[in-house]
Amino acid sequence: MSVIEYMYNNNLSAEETAYRFNLAGADRILKWVEIYNNEGIEGLNNHSRGRPKNMSKKPKKQEQTNQYNNDLEKEIEILRAENAYLKKLNALVQERIKRENKKK
Repeated sequence: MSVIEYMYNNNLSAEETAYRFNLAGADRILKWVEIYNNEGIEGLNNHSRGRPKNMSKKPKKQEQTNQYNNDLEKEIEILRAENAYLKKLNALVQERIKRENKKK
């Protein structure tokens, strides 16, 4: 409230007021002025800071993690089957080579 009063009493722009109060930008002051004009002093006191309490990223992370784990398990299963196939193929080739060497 004191920032808005200072700005109005000294006929300053939002940028000049932000500079005087060492604020990051005038957009914050303009937002405060908008709230003050719409809701009055009570409006400035009612606004909480930070992220709203109902915003939570944990369920999304959990879902992404579960999907990622399922994808990894499928990939592991495919790689194991491919590995078993190649081992069997290699064993058959070795057996064939042994038979051909015995015939000679």
